[in-house]
Amino acid sequence: MSINRRQLLASSAAIATVGMPAYAQTFPNKLVKIYATKNGKLVTAIKKHTDWVTAIAYSPDGKYLASADRNGGIQVWEGSTGKEFNSLPGHKAMVTALSFMTGVLASSSEDGKVALWDIKEGKEIRSWAAHPGGAAWVDFTPDGRLVSCGRDGQVSIFSCQTSFGCT
Repeated sequence: MSINRRQLLASSAAIATVGMPAYAQTFPNKLVKIYATKNGKLVTAIKKHTDWVTAIAYSPDGKYLASADRNGGIQVWEGSTGKEFNSLPGHKAMVTALSFMTGVLASSSEDGKVALWDIKEGKEIRSWAAHPGGAAWVDFTPDGRLVSCGRDGQVSIFSCQTSFGCT
């Protein structure tokens, strides 16, 4: 597929590698758009966010798509249809990154907080005041540890158990 103006205006993107082959893009106008990778056609456009969408991620199985905005809101959608699944309140500032591990979503925010969310229940499992001045990024390692970095120049590594009791 060739790059066009629509794609250049996108602010972030995520690709589902399992399940329905799709990719999602976010735009400054509070939109999340899901496209089929096979033909590049728009599957759906989501208009739920109240501010610029700043982070987006697919779950490892492609079943869920999470998006977050500058107001601290996190929305979870069905990955293939864009149908609303859960809303996760919990950040007081812009969400900077999202990352999935099976059944769990991690988020980082300008409020310095790093949080783990139970996707099905829509509840926070645990959170940390990880980075004064703001958490910039969060991701899971292949062995299940949670890594974050912040505007404080520090990297934090949390060891997570299968029960998600991270330390």
